[in-house]
Amino acid sequence: MTYTHENEFKKEMKVLFTKTNSSATIDLNDIVDLNTTAMYNNSGCTINSNNITLQPGYYLITCCLGINNANSISNYADWNILIDDVEQDTKGSSTQDNKVGIDGSTAAVFVGSGTKTLKIKITALGGTCSINNDYSYIMIKKADL
Repeated sequence: MTYTHENEFKKEMKVLFTKTNSSATIDLNDIVDLNTTAMYNNSGCTINSNNITLQPGYYLITCCLGINNANSISNYADWNILIDDVEQDTKGSSTQDNKVGIDGSTAAVFVGSGTKTLKIKITALGGTCSINNDYSYIMIKKADL
């Protein structure tokens, strides 16, 4: 009879947490700039100026953007997580029923081998808006294969 120690099957969750690095007003289809110095990163992922390189693993990605705008009710921005330039299923938005708020974008991603590239894209825009870096972040939770 063979026994397996219970820790042989446990996977450690790894985390990447970084903020945005945007200083100008945003335009439709902009790719959001990122702070390349992460607040925390034990994920093995590489942060570049406007993308993150994902290594093999299972990922849960959340992006929230704090939007500054000239008219808090009418102006808005929507964004989405791109994986290898493909929009994911859950968009984020700065408007909820004509109220100011943040609705984050979320994606579950599997990278089997090689790498994939994550970007944040502005997908809709109304009025003049900019990103408030103090209220904007990307959090990536990763479990290795």
